[in-house]
Amino acid sequence: MIIHFVMNRNEVPSGAVNAVYLIYDNWDDYGFRTTFGVIAFDEYGARHDLPRFHIGFSGQTTSLDTYTLFKEPFNELPEGFFSLCGSVDFYKMLYSEFSEGWRAEFLRAFRDLVRYPELLDSVKSEKVVQVSLLRSVGIDEVKDQFASVLRGEVLLTDFDFGFELPPSDKFAGFDLEFKVKARSMPSTNMHAIIGRNGVGKTTYLNAMVKAVSPHTQTDASFYTTASIFGRRKMDPENYFGSLISVAFSAFDPFDQPPLAEDQDGGLKYSYIGLTDHLQSRVTSSGKHLKTDEMLQEEFVKSLAECFLDLSRKTRWKQAIETLERDENFAEMRLLELAECSDGDLREAALQRIKKMSSGHTIVILSMTLLVARVDEKTLVLFDEPESHLQPPLLSALMRSLSQLMKARNAVAIIATHSPVVLQEIPKSCVWKVFRSKLASEKTRPEIETFGENVGTLTRDVFGLDVAKSGFHMILADLVKSGGSYEQILDRLGGSLGYEARGILKAMVVNRDERDDQR
Repeated sequence: MIIHFVMNRNEVPSGAVNAVYLIYDNWDDYGFRTTFGVIAFDEYGARHDLPRFHIGFSGQTTSLDTYTLFKEPFNELPEGFFSLCGSVDFYKMLYSEFSEGWRAEFLRAFRDLVRYPELLDSVKSEKVVQVSLLRSVGIDEVKDQFASVLRGEVLLTDFDFGFELPPSDKFAGFDLEFKVKARSMPSTNMHAIIGRNGVGKTTYLNAMVKAVSPHTQTDASFYTTASIFGRRKMDPENYFGSLISVAFSAFDPFDQPPLAEDQDGGLKYSYIGLTDHLQSRVTSSGKHLKTDEMLQEEFVKSLAECFLDLSRKTRWKQAIETLERDENFAEMRLLELAECSDGDLREAALQRIKKMSSGHTIVILSMTLLVARVDEKTLVLFDEPESHLQPPLLSALMRSLSQLMKARNAVAIIATHSPVVLQEIPKSCVWKVFRSKLASEKTRPEIETFGENVGTLTRDVFGLDVAKSGFHMILADLVKSGGSYEQILDRLGGSLGYEARGILKAMVVNRDERDDQR
């Protein structure tokens, strides 16, 4: 790579190969002149006009302008020099428009402070850095957002939107808001809606799908509260990058608008699940289900799609590393697929997925398709991911999904009955919804959900449902029939867990107190 300095753009040749032209710029940063225009020619001779950037050096004062030191062409900046662009677009272009090798050489030659954070730490107290190079950008932004973009990750942003499903003659409406704070810990890119069966969780998600289709008439609508004018209806096509619905139940409730390849306008939409839109097999409920062979083929095709792009391949590997916390996944050696040649990939992928259980198949297919399809600002709607999945596998899926949502600056909204899902989501991102005939309510959980014990979540968050089902009903019937705590425990042969014993004691005490008051 040859680096030239010229006084104006007219001096840049019409054709060059593997060369960079620094162009004089008279911009003054409080006495420092460190700014240059940049025109780069890659190894193929393609021209790229990059945003202006800064070059400074240790000990620099306002009495010496950087450009005066560049008399002859050179291959790299001397020791003590460094560069930085205050626009994230500079690093987006470096990542998207150049090969990995050319980009690495450019960053090394210009001793870029985003690429070399240790160099930034060593020069951050230099006056030229504080006054000029960091004039329009903060050091944390350079280390975080700029570095992420240079790695091919997206720029993280806040989300502030809602969706209103108006009431009808037969159904109570819901109006929920969703907020994402960029770089928050824990992540707020994943949200959950919980409530009893039939309350309307899935209906709400389905209404979102319908609202993005230009072929569907609906009164439901997206809105934003981030406007200076307050709440304002918004066009989802201008807010989200795409929409994906995921459902692996045989009773998949989503009413699908035209698929992405068949769409004519509207937000790009795709579906991940068991329903076959080509109608190859019909269930008793009228649904058309994909065969095992079709699901396996989807996995192979989406895997190949992931491997075509280095960034997606990296994200797929990260997802698999998270899933491999499940021992069965670890035994499948899925990461070896990333090392397969194009000719061997199909057979190796089919060999593995054919040996998987239904739960593992759903998880690997879901995550592979999501990695292939989730782009910046995608909205993912996931209906009851706990279907067919044991808790450890569900937990691994949720952690992997959360990481993908944050990495792609995307949002997931999950309808669920599972406390395992809530363990991965802070309470500020959880809605409890209630409905009684044509009236509805919404509230946040009273306790923090992220990282909470499953038993505590089951009792305190899902308590209203649990108290009327499962072992609670058995205990209630035994208490009603009479007997002390010890007698009832004997009738059960001592087969009662710690939490159930506490519940039984409370039930017996409450019964006896009521009897005393009569």
